[in-house]
Amino acid sequence: MLTDRLESKFMANEPIFTYEIENLYPDVPRSSLFRQIKEAVEYGALRQFVRGVYYLPSACGGIRTEDVIRKRYIGWGGKVYGTYSGVQVINHFCQENITGVPVEIVTNNETSRGRIVSILGREYIIKKSRCEITADNANAYMLVQLFDQLNDGEMLSVPAKKVIMKFISRCNISRAQVIEISSHFTARPIRNLEMSGIMQQIA
Repeated sequence: MLTDRLESKFMANEPIFTYEIENLYPDVPRSSLFRQIKEAVEYGALRQFVRGVYYLPSACGGIRTEDVIRKRYIGWGGKVYGTYSGVQVINHFCQENITGVPVEIVTNNETSRGRIVSILGREYIIKKSRCEITADNANAYMLVQLFDQLNDGEMLSVPAKKVIMKFISRCNISRAQVIEISSHFTARPIRNLEMSGIMQQIA
């Protein structure tokens, strides 16, 4: 049965993309495989969240749009391949509350410079990462992204600097990481990091 193999590979209430199902059954014709998917959905053993996204249901709970986006573009199962950028980063570090703007994500799993993905009415801006994002450098990438988004010479508040320094310390971000990632950007992030005085405090 189709779901037997899915249950051995995926957890309940985990987004499962069509291509992942196809990868599990490389020798099954697509027409036959999609017929089995349809039957599993009709039987209730598999549920469709949106087109191309399924999940194994549990007695309670389900999946959310955020789960789909996180698995597809940010990270899942211990792997990391993306991070937030844009307004979300500004809000987090600078303690602002800008709303009404789509969530922006940079990821290895995108080839365009920017496109809008819409799921159940929620829009996300998905952009190609400037270098490979991994579990080791994702936090440093987000830090560099923040300073790339600031205007040249833009001053940060004292509370914002404290939040940033705590983030650097908690995530063990090194100067070497910041320099390496910044090499894939323009000179702006390094210039802003130095002018803020934060670069001098990174070990």
